[in-house]
Amino acid sequence: MAAKMTSEIFSVANGISSDEERVNYLRQNATKAVKEILRYNFNDIKFVLPEGRPDLKKDEFNPQRGFIEGVDDGATLNYEMRKMYLFIEGGHPTLTNLKRESLWHELINSLHPAEADDLWHMKDKKLQEKYDKITHLVAYNSFPEGLQQPQPKPKRDNQGRFSKSEKSKKKKAKK
Repeated sequence: MAAKMTSEIFSVANGISSDEERVNYLRQNATKAVKEILRYNFNDIKFVLPEGRPDLKKDEFNPQRGFIEGVDDGATLNYEMRKMYLFIEGGHPTLTNLKRESLWHELINSLHPAEADDLWHMKDKKLQEKYDKITHLVAYNSFPEGLQQPQPKPKRDNQGRFSKSEKSKKKKAKK
């Protein structure tokens, strides 16, 4: 039986009503690609690729060129995730930007369009725009071994300033 595509797994998880069930579903359907996409999206990993999708003519860039419906050419995202080091900062320091971008486009063109779309979102750290219920906390609770713990966002007071943390209040009380 073929593994589910990441887009299928994320879409089903996004449709689940509670975070606890969503975490359990992601754990039950954990593939290398699912874990890695969440890790690259939510951790402090910088991609050395231009942000967004390229604005090319239709003839120059066709995401379905390498993928033929119903034909398994062996290019699955679970297998191709091993190449991600080529596209992150410090992953391959001697690779030129032109070669890096051409490798990225070859990778994108070899995948199913739905999985390629997940990679585009992951690269720009915008996966939660596509799957709004798969948050950093849900990803962390699903796979804590590979993700950084989510930090609470700093709170602002009614004048727009960041409020002081509990630690700084305690230091003042001791003095």
